[in-house]
Amino acid sequence: MQHYFDNSNTPWTELGDGVRRKIVGHTPDLMAVLVQFDKGSVGLAHAHDAHDQIAFVVAGAFEVEVAGCGAATGVAWCRCAGASEHAA
Repeated sequence: MQHYFDNSNTPWTELGDGVRRKIVGHTPDLMAVLVQFDKGSVGLAHAHDAHDQIAFVVAGAFEVEVAGCGAATGVAWCRCAGASEHAA
């Protein structure tokens, strides 16, 4: 298990349609990722059976929907419970 995230040595994984991510950390219960969206890109709605996910907006703004509740998000964070469908 890695104890630190090394951003400069972690490549982006292309998810398609202008969305890419870096997994910062992952345990059986929690996943933290860096996700980058090209302007106008849309993340597909999905859910995780096994773990919660945390997202933090570092720059810019986007709309996010978690468990059917939508919100415009600026520099903020959101938590997606394991079985909650979410999209951005």
